[in-house]
Amino acid sequence: MQDKKYIEGLINQDSSVLRAIYQNFSGRISTYILKNGGSRQDAKDVFQDSLMIILEKVQSPSFELKSSFYTYLFSVNKLVWYNLSRKKSRKNVTIPDDNTLKDNHDIEQELLNREMDKIYQDNFSRLGLICQQLLKLFFAKKNMTEIAHTLQLKNEHTARTRKYRCRQKLKELMETDKRFQELLTKDL
Repeated sequence: MQDKKYIEGLINQDSSVLRAIYQNFSGRISTYILKNGGSRQDAKDVFQDSLMIILEKVQSPSFELKSSFYTYLFSVNKLVWYNLSRKKSRKNVTIPDDNTLKDNHDIEQELLNREMDKIYQDNFSRLGLICQQLLKLFFAKKNMTEIAHTLQLKNEHTARTRKYRCRQKLKELMETDKRFQELLTKDL
């Protein structure tokens, strides 16, 4: 299959192309991860995460494949594995700089954003139901009067005070989360 077909298949979420990608490439990438201290489950997770990242990238109008599809896929997998293994071991791991991925900073930022989003979602779910509802309405750009009415709060001022307290609680949960602290000290 040509590289262009892989990209088109990902964009169109063609199941036959996805099967072909798994059949043609997952074995080689699993071998790399197993040789570098990973488990079979790590290899599956890394491959899946990498495909999700590539899927997001190829949907951008500015995306241009500057290498073979396999080279690009392998490079993304290496970066995902590097970040995962570094997180697992907390040791300095080096990967060869073979310049096969021109936008590796973007991919690393994407991984960092995904980790941060996971931490945020976990902590958000620890908030009380009222706080979750209030913040969802606030993030959906509802005004304080609407929020007060929807949540049956006394008035706009009460909604504003509640929102402040909920945001402070979420901020406190985030700041005390060990994963959040690790990301802050990460030197990507």
